[in-house]
Amino acid sequence: MSAKKPTVQTALRDIEPLSQQSLIPLHHRVYVVLYRKLMEGSFQPEEPMPTEADLSEVFGVSRITLRTAMKRLESEGLIRRLRGRGTFPLAAPIRAAMQSTAVRRNQVSLAFKTQVRIVGHEVIGASPATAEQMGVAVDAPLLRIERVRSDSRSAISHSVCLLPAQFARFVPRRQLGTLPVSAALEAAGVDLHGFDEHLSACPADATAAEALGVEIGTPLLSMLRIARDAAGRVVERLMVVYRPDRYEYFLSYSAESLRQGEHGLHLSVRDLAPPAAGTE
Repeated sequence: MSAKKPTVQTALRDIEPLSQQSLIPLHHRVYVVLYRKLMEGSFQPEEPMPTEADLSEVFGVSRITLRTAMKRLESEGLIRRLRGRGTFPLAAPIRAAMQSTAVRRNQVSLAFKTQVRIVGHEVIGASPATAEQMGVAVDAPLLRIERVRSDSRSAISHSVCLLPAQFARFVPRRQLGTLPVSAALEAAGVDLHGFDEHLSACPADATAAEALGVEIGTPLLSMLRIARDAAGRVVERLMVVYRPDRYEYFLSYSAESLRQGEHGLHLSVRDLAPPAAGTE
């Protein structure tokens, strides 16, 4: 039996009127909720979305606020408005991004609850170390994207993403204000086939300290991720540091699932103790 397609009523079921007390503008919060719904495939491309009047009532906002959010979705190519017919979704679902590793699922979920400030967006040449890690030539052009993610309380993470030139065109700057870069790549049809993720801890350097609002040397949670396509080419190199008081990585699994390899999970433990005197 085939799964039932989501209906408009189903898509709106979990939307509640927005609080007027938040520091985050109402139109941005409406945008984030609708963006998530579009990315999850909650609205069918062949069916019109709810009217502005219906959405305004569901969110508890004015028509002007609702229109501001809708105009942003339209400018980003996620919806189209047809005179006399209504508004239709155009976004491709990104369920694949939500069904990948635990860290990536968390990142996509976090993206819909936070805001992003783009600190840097420029083309640089690959350093020798980066070139070796990404499998490109030294000085090969890479798109460097530096972002700070935060909520109404404080900054949460500081990230630097590097993309080879052939993949950079799939991530226009206008899409970097919400989704993780990997999710934007998948939404554009790039096949992200495999990931190496390394979780560790590091002291905050001057750049991270300023971005996150902490003292230099403050312990941070760090993650390095290398994403590859089906051909084994590196698509993305992402380095993120998180404030440990604002971010938690929680992994839940059963012994049976590990024995059966259901999650493809591989754990390794390194001895981080300093070497004994006289040894290397």
